[in-house]
Amino acid sequence: MASSTSSGTSRTPPAPATGGGASEVLRLPSHSYANRQLFRQEPHIAWTAADGDGSHYLALLNTGATSSQVSIRLSELGISGPHRLRDLWLHKDLGVAVDTIFVPVAPMGQGFCDWQER
Repeated sequence: MASSTSSGTSRTPPAPATGGGASEVLRLPSHSYANRQLFRQEPHIAWTAADGDGSHYLALLNTGATSSQVSIRLSELGISGPHRLRDLWLHKDLGVAVDTIFVPVAPMGQGFCDWQER
């Protein structure tokens, strides 16, 4: 679908980000919607958002002084069934989650993932 610019010319929206690189993270501000805080359970804070390409984002913050692993049931995200996970900071696939997402988070660090239905 093309959109009109102020000059009257037509342009095609950017294609969904694929593969590694900063484009995976930089896509979020201009393509996400339904951004909301999922929970705040010290020392963890989680935010989620959706993307027009069908993927979803999960941002995790660890405000504590020690490393931890955050687990989130897919049902907490309003989804079910297998979903492919990708760490957007590390640019690496995390496999497929069927029931629960597990994300290690460094002290005073963050995790940033996306998931798509498999």
